[in-house]
Amino acid sequence: MNTDLESSPETSIARSCWRACWGVGGGLLALITALTAPVPGVPTVLLALLSGACLARASKKLERALMRHRRLGPALLAWRRRKALPRRARKAALVSLLGSSLLALATAPASFALGICLVLMGSGLFVATRPSTRQVVPELETFIDEGPRARQVQDAAPAPAPPS
Repeated sequence: MNTDLESSPETSIARSCWRACWGVGGGLLALITALTAPVPGVPTVLLALLSGACLARASKKLERALMRHRRLGPALLAWRRRKALPRRARKAALVSLLGSSLLALATAPASFALGICLVLMGSGLFVATRPSTRQVVPELETFIDEGPRARQVQDAAPAPAPPS
């Protein structure tokens, strides 16, 4: 590739603009996720994943922080590596989709409710076919070894026992 084009000021400005757009989009999705979390029928897991994806494109530093997070890191890593979801999140999403379908059937006009139910069934099929996160969580250690705390983590780790 032409390195002159990649290092030009126009490319740098365009890249900065795109990062800002990803950051604003991720921030809005995070806000929507936080506001709609208690509302039944809203796919907060999907919104959180989209928010994380946008914010990761906006800032590599934030991406590393999310991947190292004690609670979010393993789930995000599992999604990135194998498109896997935690069992509890998958069950909650499926129950939420079922509840939303029933609510649509009970309150919306028939043709509109049918369209909603078809979309929700497709989403439910996608969620139901995702693998579990049980096998993916140990891979989180690779992200811990890459950051600024890597030296601290390695220094704090006990030395391996010599073979006997």
